[in-house]
Amino acid sequence: MCKPQENRKNPCSKLSIKSKPKERAEKDVWNFEGVNKIYEALTFDNLYDIFIVLGVELGLRPQEIYGLKWNRLFDDYVAIEEAIIKREQGEFELGTTKTNTSKRYLPLIPFVQNKLDLHRFKQRERMAKCKDNVVNNLVVADRKGNDPCQRYVGRYIKSKAKSVGISPIPPKEAANYVGLVNERPWSATHYFSTRGWP
Repeated sequence: MCKPQENRKNPCSKLSIKSKPKERAEKDVWNFEGVNKIYEALTFDNLYDIFIVLGVELGLRPQEIYGLKWNRLFDDYVAIEEAIIKREQGEFELGTTKTNTSKRYLPLIPFVQNKLDLHRFKQRERMAKCKDNVVNNLVVADRKGNDPCQRYVGRYIKSKAKSVGISPIPPKEAANYVGLVNERPWSATHYFSTRGWP
């Protein structure tokens, strides 16, 4: 006969298993036509349009985009040295990038620079209208200047993709687009995927 205490013990309580990494499907990344459609729809009236450009063109991880500050943008390059490592309501903490090799210095091509200039103009306009804004110097920030709600950014990208008739992807997959375009030599989507667009 079993003792009641023995029945309560879970024999698998110390068992640890590793889940198989999810394989990336074609629907998880945008192709050139998808990026073209999304770019045509970006107005920069929304403070998160720049997130898409930075993910696609520079291949930045979401945490690197959220941690990017204006003083890390230079005339011809961007310094990726920090990322958001902790976020709580109204507060965030910056730390080093995911790995040492994640620290990198990427060319800032005119296409991206122009979009950043437009974004900065609109960001300053929005923040000037907000009485309780803070100066965190973040490139991607909410209207108060704080680290944005990451769920909202995800929902925004999803709705933007649906509005132009392409598959929505998670924010972290925007960076993987570049793998489809010969590892970015050096982008504006590999020079408009060799001389398409405007």
